[in-house]
Amino acid sequence: MGNSKVVKPLARSRFKKIIKSKLQKQKSLKNDSTDLLVYLNYMLFLKTLLNEAQALQSKEDSEELTVVHLNNIRSSVLKRFRG
Repeated sequence: MGNSKVVKPLARSRFKKIIKSKLQKQKSLKNDSTDLLVYLNYMLFLKTLLNEAQALQSKEDSEELTVVHLNNIRSSVLKRFRG
């Protein structure tokens, strides 16, 4: 079946620290659930990216999903998620 491993999701506190470090100094996260919305949007992006790459894989009759499939579909998925 391949070499698949389960990845544990980030802890909320660690994710908040990562988001805060990427934000500019004048912007900040409020003490609400903004970080959860960012995380859910990120997870939706990954799911969409994988689903479309798998569709491309099956369209090409390839046996496994490769980096080439992901790279071919990445720009169109990024355009949709950027707004």
